[in-house]
Amino acid sequence: MSFSKETNITPGTEIKEENQVVNKRKMSESDLEKNKKIDTIKKSSSNDSLKDETNDSSKIENFDQSNDLEKYNEYLKSVKLDLEKQIEESKQRILVLENELELAKQMNKELLTEREEASKITKHLIELLSKDPMI
Repeated sequence: MSFSKETNITPGTEIKEENQVVNKRKMSESDLEKNKKIDTIKKSSSNDSLKDETNDSSKIENFDQSNDLEKYNEYLKSVKLDLEKQIEESKQRILVLENELELAKQMNKELLTEREEASKITKHLIELLSKDPMI
């Protein structure tokens, strides 16, 4: 098999490019910026020896990659907004739970007070019964 130098396609190129796209999505934005600069430098140095048609296809490929990066950036922004929304909802839920906890503590104090009063009344009744069993 022979491949044209003009198209610069070798076996497995498409798979490698797809793998690069998948791997780039896993990287942080700063890593993407660095890799984009490196890719641009590599492509510009390799494109110097190719014909104008190859340069045109390289520009289209760069455009496609920048569209992928834009889509990925939009995706990251939407994820960030979703996470911020979840954080706000969690903060609100925490406030509600803290209020419920305070109410539970207050009710517990009231129940303890009532228990102490009931205990005093019970002791008093026991004393009365022990003094006069006929009551």
